[in-house]
Amino acid sequence: MQANAYYPDPPNDVTGGLPITLDSLRDGPPGSKPFYPYSTLIRYAIKGSPNQKLLLEDIYYAIESRFPYFRTAPSGWKVSLDLEIDALERSLGATAMFEPVAVCFGFA
Repeated sequence: MQANAYYPDPPNDVTGGLPITLDSLRDGPPGSKPFYPYSTLIRYAIKGSPNQKLLLEDIYYAIESRFPYFRTAPSGWKVSLDLEIDALERSLGATAMFEPVAVCFGFA
């Protein structure tokens, strides 16, 4: 991928060395969907929270607060995010990323 004003270089360092929070992710073109995968948005939302734990609705809120695109996007993105969380739980194991607590996600 070519580096430009909207996309980081190199692609494996999306924060440019900043702390892992949603605020450290770069903005894309105005009005566009962020190019980050949902797994990155989930991780950065959780890691940026005070206790590194968030309820699902708080993950939505954090993403919507940081990226205005999601405030007006069709709600299907929330379903996609839910599916991504399910996939992360299956691939990483619930204790690797998520505590085994009803609807409270965080790093154990």
